[in-house]
Amino acid sequence: MRQRICLIVGAGPGVGMGVARKFGREGFTIVLIARGQQSLTEYVRLLAQESITAVGYAVDIADLAGFKTMLTQIEHEVGPAQVLIYNAAVLTVGGVLAIDPAQLLSDLTVNVVGITVAVQSVVPQMRAAGSGTVLITGGGLSLSPFHEWTSLGIGKAGARNLSYALFAELNPLGIHAATVTIRGTVAEDTPLSPANIAEKFWQLHLQPKGKWEAELMFPLAKANQTMATLALGNSLGRIRFTVNPKVIDGFFKNKQLMAACA
Repeated sequence: MRQRICLIVGAGPGVGMGVARKFGREGFTIVLIARGQQSLTEYVRLLAQESITAVGYAVDIADLAGFKTMLTQIEHEVGPAQVLIYNAAVLTVGGVLAIDPAQLLSDLTVNVVGITVAVQSVVPQMRAAGSGTVLITGGGLSLSPFHEWTSLGIGKAGARNLSYALFAELNPLGIHAATVTIRGTVAEDTPLSPANIAEKFWQLHLQPKGKWEAELMFPLAKANQTMATLALGNSLGRIRFTVNPKVIDGFFKNKQLMAACA
């Protein structure tokens, strides 16, 4: 039986590991890509404890040439991916007036352009096989922007647009491209836990051709969820953000937010 490979770009302790566990339990060999080798080694160790075969490759996605070379290396060493999950994201805190344009461009390289590099690398093998799945982690900022997270909002909007373009372009090739739009903060012991979100990725992967969806939105549930509502004023009125209190506490103390969905 041919080895089934799920390539996860942007592996982290949240959505990345949630998806790795789900697809690994379903029989996929997991290939993780992240910037830090130390974290990757730990993720592979944790997955091995659950009898999931996984390997990790360290690369900075902002280095597009290095990223492309790494994807080619993975294909040669592990094999072609049947599933590509693009979960990489960078958040730089700051509004339009404050953000360094060079930083915004760097963020967009990871948040949007990296998707193109990954797709161009793996789709030829999927096309040859006549099937494949490309899933992109989306976010609520693509629908409801927040001025202090302008960079990530633009990135998620671009990723969503790109995902819809891929849905149309890859459909005739027998490849299902879609995005999971996570409208809230990823946190354990909530409806938006990594495990629950991973089920949505799996749901899209299992959809039969002819019933493929381009997007699956995962809204916040109201019941049994410990959340806080942050009201932020702007020139258009009031923006209401539903967020995890611990995330907000860390944001105001450190002026930066670790990627909750990574």
